[in-house]
Amino acid sequence: MGKNKYENLELDKKAIKRSLKQLKKTPGEKLEKILTQKNLEAEAYQTSQNFTLFINTINKISSKFFESYEFEKAIKKLNEIFSKNDPGFTDSQKNSLNEKMKDLMSDLFYYIPLDQKMEKEIFESLRNASADSPLYTSALISRLAFENLDSDTLKIISSELDKLLKTHFDYNAGQREIADYYIRLLSQEKRNLTTEELSQFLEHAKHCVPLHEMIDRMETEISKHSSLEKKEKTTKPKTS
Repeated sequence: MGKNKYENLELDKKAIKRSLKQLKKTPGEKLEKILTQKNLEAEAYQTSQNFTLFINTINKISSKFFESYEFEKAIKKLNEIFSKNDPGFTDSQKNSLNEKMKDLMSDLFYYIPLDQKMEKEIFESLRNASADSPLYTSALISRLAFENLDSDTLKIISSELDKLLKTHFDYNAGQREIADYYIRLLSQEKRNLTTEELSQFLEHAKHCVPLHEMIDRMETEISKHSSLEKKEKTTKPKTS
């Protein structure tokens, strides 16, 4: 028993000496790697905590909308989460957050009877979204989906979404929502699209994956517009 204990002690000493020798060879490099790993772990943990916080806040907002109808408090919370800067989420986490926010907006407008005051408050919160916020693109897309925009605002939102890289998680959703906005004008305003509006639709519809389902019909429409414009030019009487 005593002998075994002594032998184990000797083995432990040898192991410690080997470790010390290894550290002496590259102490700086070893320490740097350890510290870097620790920092990465700490950052990943903090990002995970922030992500959980964002998800929980969105869930609370949703709960307030559907259970208690406390719209003012919900809008205040919505503004708070939109104003937060990007805390270093991964693309996958950003995608999850944006999808959750867009689903919340859809449920809100489709299932809750909103009066003008409520709508105004919601759109105001979406307009106040910071460009640095991880939820910025979902705010832009939600405005396209539910707000009646003037032509200048539509151009600004389209321009912001066009700036996204094609690899961005919301690029395709943005292009499709812009194209859908022009299609909704047909039914909402009960009028034909102008040549400029048709061109804008086609520009964004062609970037959708898969291609927008209305693209063939709208290409036919723009051909008709072009033919009519040419005909008008040729039949227009000359002024002396």
